[in-house]
Amino acid sequence: MQKIIKSIIVFLFLFSEAKARSHSSYDHNKVVLYADIATFCIWSSTLVNVEVLLASSHSDNLRLYAKAATGSVSFLPFLSSNQSVDEIKTKVGALTLLTGQGNHHFDASGGVFKGRTSILPFLDLGYRYQRPEGGFVFRGKAGALGIGIGIGCSF
Repeated sequence: MQKIIKSIIVFLFLFSEAKARSHSSYDHNKVVLYADIATFCIWSSTLVNVEVLLASSHSDNLRLYAKAATGSVSFLPFLSSNQSVDEIKTKVGALTLLTGQGNHHFDASGGVFKGRTSILPFLDLGYRYQRPEGGFVFRGKAGALGIGIGIGCSF
């Protein structure tokens, strides 16, 4: 799974760099793709995310994205009866609010994530580095699935 995520990130980064160079004026990023990892000491999560722009303010300082993600949450062995890592496949549906100017933004995502049998609330707050013309994206976050980082691209 980690090799797949790394391959996707490298491909998207190279694709976004080429796309950013081919557009001299690009108002704002309509699609953001990134992978993130997060942990609280007893569990960790790995997600691949896609966000699509829904709305933007006239000043472009406030943007609303629809977010979908898929990945897994793993629990440490001492929490499981069979002494192996317990991994749960999960899906996330959320709205992301991005505010800020230039490359630096406050990022807030809220929605739901689905585990094996339950649907639970989801909230992340953090910092995002995202260039207006597209390209590399870095995200630092803290929320329901832990404290973590994400990297990807926007175009």
